[in-house]
Amino acid sequence: MEAPPPASPSSTPGEVLSGLRARYYDAHNALFGVPLVIRKHVSLVQMQPGDALLDLGCGTGEAIHQIHRRFGEHSRLQGIDPSPEMLAVARRKLRRCDGARVDWGVGENLTYAPGTFHWVISCLTMHHLPLATKRQALGECHRVLKPKGRLLITDFGRPTGAVGRALARIWRGHAFTAENLDHVLYGLIAETGFSILSSAIQGGVIHHILATKS
Repeated sequence: MEAPPPASPSSTPGEVLSGLRARYYDAHNALFGVPLVIRKHVSLVQMQPGDALLDLGCGTGEAIHQIHRRFGEHSRLQGIDPSPEMLAVARRKLRRCDGARVDWGVGENLTYAPGTFHWVISCLTMHHLPLATKRQALGECHRVLKPKGRLLITDFGRPTGAVGRALARIWRGHAFTAENLDHVLYGLIAETGFSILSSAIQGGVIHHILATKS
């Protein structure tokens, strides 16, 4: 797999985490239940021997780390993220995970050849991207997936129930979460050439969307 070239974090219009928010992302977000979201996200990945997976917005590499525990000996795992500080955490975390690597990259401008990956996953990244960039990133996901490849997006979506509505009020002003809460992801995924296979809602506001390249 060709690795993305180095670039500046200013190259993306999305929100890029830096400083203490990036270095202590895992500890900070444990308070908000993010480990439970990642665990559910990872449980939906079903790889075959020799499969290649791209984690778009891999952050500190936690999803890749957990996937490596399940499929590492027989898989190729690649993560990209625009935050050098989060990538530094990910590299330390993955230093003993053969076949797993992370590089600088942005979802709206992937450097991989068409049909490189069997899986593209993204957990709690899409709400950091403005609407047009979400659309570009999903188009790039479609391009780099093999025919019938799988896309797994986990992020904020339309809230359900009292808990979901309460959480939506708290998070609506964060980055570009408001767009997600208005239910745009499903339409964007479909319009970029994917067929949605299943969806599940966690905590009344986090949607796990599994799709396949049509």
